Amino acid sequence: MCKFLAIAIFIGGAIFCSVSPSLAQEKTRWADLQFVRQSEVWLRTNNAAGLKHLSIDTISEISLNSSFKKGDFINYNQSDQSYTYGVDAESYFRLNPKVVLWSGISYSNFTGKNMGASAWIDPDFAPFNIVEYADTTRGEKSKETYLLRGATAINLNTKLTLGGKVAYTSANYVKKKDLRHLNKLMDIDLSVGTMYEICSGIEIGINYNYRKRVEDTRFKTYGNTEQSYNSLIAWGTFWGQVEGFGMDGYTGESSKNPLVDKINGFSVQLNTNITQHLQFFNEFTINKREGYFGIKSDLTRVYTEHSADLWNYNGHLSYKRKKALHQLHLSASNEKMKNWKKNPIYDHDQTTDVTYITYEAPTLVLTRKELQASLDYQLYINYSDFNPKWSFRMAADFRNRKQNVSIYPHYRNQTVKQLTGKLNVKRNIVVDKNQYSFDLGGCYSSGSGTPINAGIYSGATNVETTYRSTDFNLYREFEYLTKSSFAIHAGFKYSRLLKNNKIRAFAGINYRHTKATDIEFINGDTFNRVDIRVGCSF
Repeated sequence: MCKFLAIAIFIGGAIFCSVSPSLAQEKTRWADLQFVRQSEVWLRTNNAAGLKHLSIDTISEISLNSSFKKGDFINYNQSDQSYTYGVDAESYFRLNPKVVLWSGISYSNFTGKNMGASAWIDPDFAPFNIVEYADTTRGEKSKETYLLRGATAINLNTKLTLGGKVAYTSANYVKKKDLRHLNKLMDIDLSVGTMYEICSGIEIGINYNYRKRVEDTRFKTYGNTEQSYNSLIAWGTFWGQVEGFGMDGYTGESSKNPLVDKINGFSVQLNTNITQHLQFFNEFTINKREGYFGIKSDLTRVYTEHSADLWNYNGHLSYKRKKALHQLHLSASNEKMKNWKKNPIYDHDQTTDVTYITYEAPTLVLTRKELQASLDYQLYINYSDFNPKWSFRMAADFRNRKQNVSIYPHYRNQTVKQLTGKLNVKRNIVVDKNQYSFDLGGCYSSGSGTPINAGIYSGATNVETTYRSTDFNLYREFEYLTKSSFAIHAGFKYSRLLKNNKIRAFAGINYRHTKATDIEFINGDTFNRVDIRVGCSF
């Protein structure tokens, strides 16, 4: 961590020192980095060439963050009491009229009590789950996350722009009570693209996306080794095979099995400035995901293989007047994933005393489809100096997930639908060199679906099964996603200009309270969160 913070300080200092006096003078006093990004849709696309449209010469921000969460209305893999602290640094910088740079670095440290269930960092992303079979082995978990990001856009001429972007994430995730697990994550996300101005007001762009994600996991015990520990290898809906902790297998002590994912695809952008004030932006993305769990070689085992087709659409309509900016954003994404269980054949060579592994035809155990959509309207009033006096937001999110798990002759399916509505208002009040920001909002979420639809295929004769489930996890997750819940939040931030108005220091706090109704399987119906942020922008 110390080396990482040293790098963060070095980069932050380099960013600060690299800003020429002329550029610093052109930057407005109260410019807000988040609004700079929000006001130009090209800055939020997969195509780094869109940095060309940066509407400010330079802006940088460094902050220290902390978050405290406590409550019983949590999902099956979450903590009822956790604390997170970290540091973030981010900068946009126009090096010259043809080159624009963006960079960011962050570190976060999470500690959560009474955590169990899934061993994965992100179980929603994984094609299958490894969960604790008992609910009595919950304990403290910690996670450290490091993130480096950077992008460049270069104008080759007045019409053609090239861009590249990279993000590298590294994380360590540890459970500190038996059955313990240690996860190490490496996630690299790359894109290269171009943008071309067809004519005045019409631009097209295309970029290639590549992502590789590797999460190594290792299980171990400490202390009393006479106690046995079981894990559920869940293909979906918390249903699968029980495995005892030992030397081999998914959770074997001698194994260090990686979950490997590779994602390839491309994005296409079309931007039209219909009038001087009206902009319509579209982005279409198609990706192919392939991966496996295990180590590929003749002597080591691959346990599962998976693949997925993904598509995404982002549409953005912006209407800008002198004192008001209206933005309407529509997004939709769909993923269809399949996961196969590999069936190994072991061939022992007596001459060399080596066991080689080949495979029979794999068994399809999971088909998962997930559709997500959102509609988001935002209004900014009196947004001079990249700092709106009033901000209003209304948004709606929809999620539909279907899982079909098949372990012949049995099947087990699930459907989850979730709808969330959000309202938010923010007011910035500037008094001389001081700014007072007030934030108030609310959220309502509800859902429906079928937690379990299980049965036996028609015509099956042998209906005995050794497969098991952790239904207490299934019903907790289903309840968390579908029960009605209300949330309100309130925040305050104080900012002050320093050093001849070139630096804006700030400190803010935000509180959020969530209340759910008709809870049966989760331990409670409330959850509280406090976020504190201190930093400066320049």
